[in-house]
This record gives sequence, C-alpha cells and structure tokens, in this order.
Amino acid sequence: MLASGVIAGIAAGVAFGGDWRRLSKFTLRFWPLLVVASGLRLLTVFFPQVSLLIYLLGFIGVGLVAVANWRLPGSSLIAVGTFMNVLVILVNSGMPYDMPTVIAVGAPIPNNGLHVVLNSGTRLPLLADIIPFGIGRAVYSVGDFLLAFGGFLIPFMWLQEAPAMDAARREIRSANFAFFWLAQVISRFRSL
Repeated sequence: MLASGVIAGIAAGVAFGGDWRRLSKFTLRFWPLLVVASGLRLLTVFFPQVSLLIYLLGFIGVGLVAVANWRLPGSSLIAVGTFMNVLVILVNSGMPYDMPTVIAVGAPIPNNGLHVVLNSGTRLPLLADIIPFGIGRAVYSVGDFLLAFGGFLIPFMWLQEAPAMDAARREIRSANFAFFWLAQVISRFRSL
C-alpha cells in the first residue's frame, strides 16, 4: 500500500501543477534503513513462506524511518499505520484476515507466513485485514490505508511550489486539498 500511495502522490502532485524536479531535492533521514526494510518486504514477495520475523523486521524498519522523518507531511500517518499493523501481527502471531470478506471481493486467499484467519480468538480484530477493496480484489486493514495515504501525502505536498513562491497557490494546495482530492477519488470508486 505504501508504494502505491507514493506513486499516486507523485502522479497527483504533477497533475495538480507540482514540479517533478523538486524530487531531486527530497531528503530522507535514515534512508539506508528504508532500503533494507524495503528489501525485506520485496523478499517476502518472492518467498512468501519466509518467517514472520522477516515480515515484522520489514514493517518495523519502515515505521522507524517514518518516525525519524516525522516532520514530513504524511510520515506520521505512515508510522501510525505501520505500528498498528505491527501491533495486530504481534498479538495474533500473524495478520488476521476475514475469510468471508476475502471470498466476497474475489481476492486470492493468503497463503504466506504473514496471514492468519480471523476467528473468535483474534485480538484487536478492528486492526485486521477486514476492509474490502473490490476494485483491487483485496482486503486491507486500517493501518494499510494510513500507510497509503501517508505515502500519498509526502510526494504530493513535496511537489508543490515552495512556500515563498506564491502564497495564493500555497493555500489551495494545502493538506486539506489533498484530503479533498482523496475523498473525491474514493467517492468515485464507491459507485462502481
């Protein structure tokens, strides 16, 4: 979800008049940790049956980088979303998913070292993968959506003009504008 949020944020930032060249000035604290964490997450794509510890280390690395960059708009959402996912994974020895919801949206049933079926003994079920996303034929958690939206905000806000450039345009392209744009996209998908 984080990668798709970042890609959408770049696309929307450019579409709404942002300057893609500003990405060359983007700095991220502890970026080597993000590279390692992303590598662990990528490893789980090719080897989904790896230990739960590999999944957790990848998530925790992403969360720590987000915490270290808390001043970037969206990074706090990434940190909260990541650690919500880590919490529910730790207390359930895996990320619970709701089987009826998975079947209802036509998503493939998870068969990896991360997911476990949600049942009556599941702790913190509201943080589990229970939110249907029919367009993508997937089921996500609240933490996943926070990750995606935080990932969207960072490049979207970064690509906008510098504050000293144009005060009138800066007011239009505030974080509230990003929330409005995301709400419009969600409302369009809901009618499909």
